Amino acid sequence: MRISVTVTISTVCPGASGGAIFSGRDDTGAPLRFVANRDRIFRAPFAGEVWSIDGEFQRHPTYGDQVHVEQASLVQPAGRLIIDFLLKNPAFDGLGMPSHLTVIFGAGNSGSGYIASALSILLNNSPGSPRSVTAVSAANGARVVAPGSIASIYGTNLAPGATAPGSFANLPTNLGGISLHVRDSFGADRLAQLFYVSPTQVNFLVPDATAEGLATINIDDGHLPFVEGLRATVVQMLAPSFFTADGTGTGAAAAVRVLPSGTQISVPAFTCSDGRCNTVPINVSQGPVYLTLYGTGFRHRSASQNEAPSAGCHIQNRFASVIYAGPQGPIPGLDQLNLLLPQTPGAGETDVVCTFSFYTQALSETALSPPVKINIE
Repeated sequence: MRISVTVTISTVCPGASGGAIFSGRDDTGAPLRFVANRDRIFRAPFAGEVWSIDGEFQRHPTYGDQVHVEQASLVQPAGRLIIDFLLKNPAFDGLGMPSHLTVIFGAGNSGSGYIASALSILLNNSPGSPRSVTAVSAANGARVVAPGSIASIYGTNLAPGATAPGSFANLPTNLGGISLHVRDSFGADRLAQLFYVSPTQVNFLVPDATAEGLATINIDDGHLPFVEGLRATVVQMLAPSFFTADGTGTGAAAAVRVLPSGTQISVPAFTCSDGRCNTVPINVSQGPVYLTLYGTGFRHRSASQNEAPSAGCHIQNRFASVIYAGPQGPIPGLDQLNLLLPQTPGAGETDVVCTFSFYTQALSETALSPPVKINIE
C-alpha cells in the first residue's frame, strides 16, 4: 500500500554509509516507521523536523509494517505540528513559559549544498509559575519520558535539601518536604513516587497510568496557594534509553558470559579512571556471550505471538537476538534487556541500537534506543 504523509521525526538511526531508519508521527498523531536508502533522502532527518514522505508499506517479520521511502523532502511545520516541532528545541521551555529560540527552516538540497534560513522567536514573555518544571529521561537526558520510567528534573531551588528514601521497596510521594504532581493529557493528576530530591535535581518515577501526550509537572512544597504552571513534558508509551558507565547514555553496560558448563561470570564491558570511561574488549570466540543492558522507558513494549519480547537489536549491521526485555525487578522503573551477541570477532568498538514496538488494536508505535557502545575483541 502506498502512502503520502507529513511526519514529525521522533527518533533517528542514521546509516553508516547514508540513508536512515527513523520513526515519527503524522499530523493525526499516528506513529510510523520509515526505512530510507541513501539514494532516496539527501540527508538523515533530525528529531523534531517535519518531512513530507512518499513511500510504500512493507511488512517486516520483526518490526511489522514500515514505510520504504521513495521520495522525501524537508518541510515547514504547520498547525498542531508546530507544537511538536517546538518541543524538540532545547531552548523551548514548554507551553505557558517564556522561550527565546532560533528555528532553522531548510529548503532542501541545491547544487551548492543545503539551504537554510533562521528565525528568532520570543514566545510568551511572562515568568509563569516557578513550581512548573519539565522532565527528561534519567538515563540520557532525552526530552521524552514513558509511563513507568525513571525521569529527572534539573533546576534551582527545587527542594530545601538533598534527601533520598531508605529503600526502593515503597518509594514515597513526599520527600524532603516536596511532592510532585503529574497531570497528563487527559487531565488526570497523580503524585509521582520520588527517588531523590535536592535543590538542583529531582529523580522520580513517572506514574504508570500517565496517558501519552503533553503532561504538566508541578512541585508542591506545601506552601499555599498551590498554583499549577503549564510547562509541558512529552510522554510516549515507549521512550527507550540505556544507563551507561559515564552517565551520558552513550557508554557501555555490563555483559554476562555463559561458559560451556553453564556457569555465568561477569565480563567487564567498561573501565573508568580519572573521570573517563572506556569500553573493554569482549571475547566472543570461545562460546556464547550475553549482554545485559539496563535502561528505562521500554517496559511497555509488546510481546509477539509466541510471547517473545517485541524488541530487536543490531550490532555491526547484524541482528542480535533479544532474550528478555522488560522490568528489572527490585528497582521501580528500571528496565533490563538481555541479548545474545553475534559472532563478529574483531568488530572493535561498535554501537548497539535496539528497536521496541508497542501494539494495540488502535495504534502501533515503534521507538529506537540511542546507541550504546561495546567493544568486541
